[in-house]
Amino acid sequence: MVLALVIAAVAVGAFFRFNQIDEIPFEPTSDHAEKLLDVTDVLNGQRPIFFERNTGREPAQFYFTAGLMQAFDLPVTFTSLKMGTALIGVLAIPFVYLLAAEVAGRTTGLLAAMLFAIGTWPVEISRAGLRFPYAVLATAATLWLFLRWMRTRNRRDALL
Repeated sequence: MVLALVIAAVAVGAFFRFNQIDEIPFEPTSDHAEKLLDVTDVLNGQRPIFFERNTGREPAQFYFTAGLMQAFDLPVTFTSLKMGTALIGVLAIPFVYLLAAEVAGRTTGLLAAMLFAIGTWPVEISRAGLRFPYAVLATAATLWLFLRWMRTRNRRDALL
């Protein structure tokens, strides 16, 4: 039952993040243009670990987006950039559930996952095409594993 509700939260979150993604938000900014240039560099065979454009950035978003573009034959566009961050936002939903469930139980975890799936702020940052949802995913996963390790002392959780 809990798994079905988490899957439902993920499905609702996916709808909110992907519905009309080609239209909302409509206009890219200079940050998006520079990100697309960085993705193009990766697609053209460059493999930096730090991207210097726009005062510098870490590589996760560029490699992930380039991989999506190659895997699904997507064009190098603003919409493709937004699709990558929307997917990261969807992937964060189960980790929000796991973190909240670890702290306060399954009911709270389900409530947190659903609120995260439909909340204005999480949906907006996932649809923006910028790197913000990567922080949410990494933070939720890391805190969940850390708190789980503190409770169980399971070495596997610490290593993950």
